[in-house]
Amino acid sequence: PVEERPEVEETTAPGAEKYTFEEQSEVVESVAPPPKPEKSDYESLLTVIGSLETGAKKINSARILETLGKLKAQVEEELKELVYQEYLKKKVT
Repeated sequence: PVEERPEVEETTAPGAEKYTFEEQSEVVESVAPPPKPEKSDYESLLTVIGSLETGAKKINSARILETLGKLKAQVEEELKELVYQEYLKKKVT
């Protein structure tokens, strides 16, 4: 026979505060925006992905290689966009 489980009440640990979405969003807004990524940030990321690809080849994992390939393409796309935006800024000035 299947036992019926009692309804679980959502509780907060004693002394812990329960945050609402509004309270959290205020905190997020007060934090300084992250620095804009630079070309070198993307290049570093591509280097790391290359190392991961080497490791994935060693363990012969097609699934991991496929995922890394998608990630690499995404990073390269964002890098191209960054370079293009920098080019446009220089062209305007």
